[in-house]
Amino acid sequence: MSVYEMAKKYYPRLWPLERLGKLLELGRITQEEYDEIVGEGGDE
Repeated sequence: MSVYEMAKKYYPRLWPLERLGKLLELGRITQEEYDEIVGEGGDE
């Protein structure tokens, strides 16, 4: 399972925005992937 797939699965329940931001900063996920993940789970 890729980092993107795990982030998508575990946000926001286990992986908060701070963790996703760190993954983005480290280049583990792209800005597009970040936006997609946050947009999907942001209403929960």
